[in-house]
Amino acid sequence: MHINAIRFIDRKLGIPFCKLLQLFKWSSKPDVRKLDVQKILVIKMWGLGTITLCSPTFRALRKRYPHAKIYFLTMSNNRGLYEGNDFFDEIIYFPVNNLFQMAMDGLRLLRRLRSERLDLVIDLEIIARFTALLSYFSNAKTSIGFDPESQGRGGLFDIKVPYHEYGHITESFLEVLKPLGIVKPDLTLEKPYISNEDKKYVEDLLKRHKIKTYCAVNVNTSNLALERRWDAEKFAVVIDHIAQKYKLPVVMIGGPSEKDYTERCRRLVKNKSKVYNFSGETKNVKQLCYLLGKARFVLSNDSGPVHMANAMNVPVLAFFGPETPKLYGPIGPKNHVFYKNMPCSPCISIHNAKVVDCHIGVQCMKKIHSEEVVEQIDRMMG
Repeated sequence: MHINAIRFIDRKLGIPFCKLLQLFKWSSKPDVRKLDVQKILVIKMWGLGTITLCSPTFRALRKRYPHAKIYFLTMSNNRGLYEGNDFFDEIIYFPVNNLFQMAMDGLRLLRRLRSERLDLVIDLEIIARFTALLSYFSNAKTSIGFDPESQGRGGLFDIKVPYHEYGHITESFLEVLKPLGIVKPDLTLEKPYISNEDKKYVEDLLKRHKIKTYCAVNVNTSNLALERRWDAEKFAVVIDHIAQKYKLPVVMIGGPSEKDYTERCRRLVKNKSKVYNFSGETKNVKQLCYLLGKARFVLSNDSGPVHMANAMNVPVLAFFGPETPKLYGPIGPKNHVFYKNMPCSPCISIHNAKVVDCHIGVQCMKKIHSEEVVEQIDRMMG
């Protein structure tokens, strides 16, 4: 099901439905710290990158409730990221198919959640009405969720957490833990657990191409906002510079559906002998994380690999325009962001359902020149 269709349905049907249900909900602010919490459901449906940014929240929650059974609910296409870490006892994956199938899957999911007799639901989505409805109908003893202005969802939670687009999103996620008595947790992003089998697969892939030291380049973004792509021609100039000046192989990453676009970008490079299209070559998200983690540095558009590489403690150079790095930039001093801070930027917001509505040709991205990127790489390579 296309992301725009999901957005439309969630907003047009979700807001009035949430407001209707709020008429039947008693307002309460229970002291969760006094509850005997044995079963917890954490919800974060969209985005591998944002799930990575939630990892300090996951870690702090597990530390607060070491013996509780913690479930994590997310979309099927996020499969595997934190499997094997000790955050969760069970991960529930929700498939996104056609509308009818989603409705049937949603009802089955709701029956499952109600049967678990949950003590606490923590909804980390910010604008999605679907997850607020799941929290409401889960019959959990207490629910905590964000209450952004004019999004129509906050009234369904027992404990409403204000959301403002001021600080970094990692800190915003941690706000949901304050009612639980969790303050000043560690902000470090968590590395995913990666099996020896997955490590060996990546190492064999690199060995097959006779690659040892390399940098990783991500020319893609998710379909959430393709306007976040930096120009392919400029990527090609920078890739040529890396390959020629530093004799450093360049591994271009992406999913199976991004292979063709990545290849079109690769063909723009003059010297292709050291440039490899690995789109679709990694079989799961853990292998991609390991591939990013072995890179000298990662050059990427604003997308999930920025945060996955950041979690793997690899220097990241990232392009931002429609979104602001103040909210979603890589964390840490060894990273660098290219961002022009134009008067109209950021134009992606919770108030427009994260949709780019640009009438000037995405100048925020076009004004980032290859020369400044090359200069930054030269400074970093030193």
